[in-house]
Amino acid sequence: MKKKKRFKKNFILISAVFIFGLLFAYGSRLIHFYRLENKVTSDGEVAGNYLSDILENTINVSDINGGLYIDQNAYMFKYDATENYLWYSGQLWRILRINEDKSIKIITANSISLVHPKYGESKYINDFLNDFYGNLDQEYLVKFSSCNDKIEDIKNIKCTNYEGFNIALLDMYTYNQTGNQKSFLNNGESFWLSNTDANGNYFYITNDKTVAVGSENVAHSVRPIVTLKANINLISGEGTKEDPYIIKSNENETLSDAVIGEYITYNDELWRILSKTNESISAIKLECIKENKECLKYKFGSNINYLNSSIYKYLNNTYFNKLENNDFLVKGTFYVGNYKDYNYKALMENKIEAYIGLPKVADYYIDNNFSSYLITPNTIETIYTLNELGNYYLVNPTSENEIYPVINFDKNLKITGDGTLDNPYKLSR
Repeated sequence: MKKKKRFKKNFILISAVFIFGLLFAYGSRLIHFYRLENKVTSDGEVAGNYLSDILENTINVSDINGGLYIDQNAYMFKYDATENYLWYSGQLWRILRINEDKSIKIITANSISLVHPKYGESKYINDFLNDFYGNLDQEYLVKFSSCNDKIEDIKNIKCTNYEGFNIALLDMYTYNQTGNQKSFLNNGESFWLSNTDANGNYFYITNDKTVAVGSENVAHSVRPIVTLKANINLISGEGTKEDPYIIKSNENETLSDAVIGEYITYNDELWRILSKTNESISAIKLECIKENKECLKYKFGSNINYLNSSIYKYLNNTYFNKLENNDFLVKGTFYVGNYKDYNYKALMENKIEAYIGLPKVADYYIDNNFSSYLITPNTIETIYTLNELGNYYLVNPTSENEIYPVINFDKNLKITGDGTLDNPYKLSR
């Protein structure tokens, strides 16, 4: 009997230890995975999923077609990557790299403008980038290092000179890392790189995916790079172009809260925000003005003075009166200074007021407006246009070109929507 009682006690003890061990093991795993999925910030609140962690889970170890790859102690998107789109601060971006400290380097998916980077010893591209940086929501942005070498042999790229930036252009070393001609960065646009040759001329990527040295008198697209800080929570999105990653919720209620780059639907057409002042929000129409479903071709006028031009009269009378809810519009400032020595800031030396105008040289989101008039005059009685090749071109104001109007909205208008391309803002009083 004593042996049976002892056996029974031992069995119960062993069973209890076994059950406790199972509970401990599975309980520990439950806590571990809960902590992974629900990180805690320094102030003790649940942080949720970090974007960098989610991206690292997509690492590509076998497919050479493209995706996220290990790059020493960091990660790099390469080749035909398709799930690295991110929407932030009015722009669609492509994720380039997850750095060692979990910060995330990003580049605009498309160009933001068309500029000449320099004239002689004057480099205007740095001012242009810094101006654009000032328009961004900087809550999640941090400083980063980028290769700034002068390059003499494009077949032997070794970065030795890194500098700190808030915003920069893509460097050739990073372009090569992402796959060079096979890189997802090749989008049919010709865009500037940050590196220069021995003569100080900037390199650029051509629209047929080759590297070339730029000329002072030819403009190319600008695609800025910034870096997001580590430990940013992902709100939504799958990282595709149709469903990009979202890292900040949009709770804007009036148009004054909107940011440059966001989209507006107005008059059953799509517009994009170009600039903001204390009084108004300017936006450019994404398609040309059409008549009978064809782009309207119009003469600028008999001279290059916008206020005296026939195109001004058409836009601010005929076209204005056709717009629904044209009481949403207010008069705003348009800069009509001459484009001296490719200095975009010289355009601000002369200004006018109007309800509707045209984009100027170096405005945002204009480089796809082929064969269209700009508002920028030249000193020899010609006016700037964007030609069929997507570059600046001077023409006589009596020639006919397409029109992409710029209008000024009352900043106090109420808005609904997210300001994205798929869910643009809708306006109301």
